[in-house]
Amino acid sequence: KVELDFTAAMEAASAFDTYQDLVNALSKYKEASNLKPSAQLPKDKIEAINQILNEQNAALNLEKQYADLMQQGDASMSVQGYADAIQKFKAASNLKPNEETPLLKIKLAEKAIEDAKKNAILNNITNAEFICAPAEEKINDLVDEIDVLLVDPPRKGLDKTLIDTLINSKIKRIVYVSCDVATMARDLNLLSEKYELTK
Repeated sequence: KVELDFTAAMEAASAFDTYQDLVNALSKYKEASNLKPSAQLPKDKIEAINQILNEQNAALNLEKQYADLMQQGDASMSVQGYADAIQKFKAASNLKPNEETPLLKIKLAEKAIEDAKKNAILNNITNAEFICAPAEEKINDLVDEIDVLLVDPPRKGLDKTLIDTLINSKIKRIVYVSCDVATMARDLNLLSEKYELTK
């Protein structure tokens, strides 16, 4: 009886394997292995299928991470958050180095910064400086020069590191422009440790 059940399980597993139904094939190979623990073939098949499934899951996770980063980069571009966009597109490019799209978008964001500099020159604006870098990384270089700060973050809101720096700074006033009420409320609650909220 055990031999018949083992043979039936192996045949069913092989059929599923042929049609690339790996989940059901795996189940049947496990059933066969439980019937005859000493048999090596089902164990080898189980190991091979698990490796394939793990590789497939890793590929799916990479695709999801890549898609999320590209979406976040596009969202930052839509609100002119070019430094944040470049950061996201670079992270996406690191995940998939052969993809051209993130590299093209990085160039587009960098061009927007260059266009802003050119427009400042054309309009005789001499009191503006354009810096392409994440605010949480650059703020420490600038914080002592700032009296009033205007922030217009992407939908994710302000970085916690940036908020901590602002709370410990001598900046007298912060103007917060937001496209996401929930993250603005979160950030204002943190900033209220030092600043008074006014409309």
